[in-house]
Amino acid sequence: MTDLPRTQLPDAERTKLGLRPGDLLFMRTNSHELVGQTGLVEGHTDAVFASYLVRLRVDPAETSRPALLELLDEQSCWPASG
Repeated sequence: MTDLPRTQLPDAERTKLGLRPGDLLFMRTNSHELVGQTGLVEGHTDAVFASYLVRLRVDPAETSRPALLELLDEQSCWPASG
């Protein structure tokens, strides 16, 4: 992936918007097939989340992130389109 957009942010903004291991991401805009898709940040990265994503952070002592991700990805949880 060499064609990723780049941005320069002050340290405070980078801290606020930076992705951390365990962050859950939701696609909030895009094609009908992609809206609602979820992902889990699994490793350390020097990336920030973009405006087309929603980030969710949960307490790992209270919630299993992989289990929550699996639940959110389950198609039966979403209303039928049509």
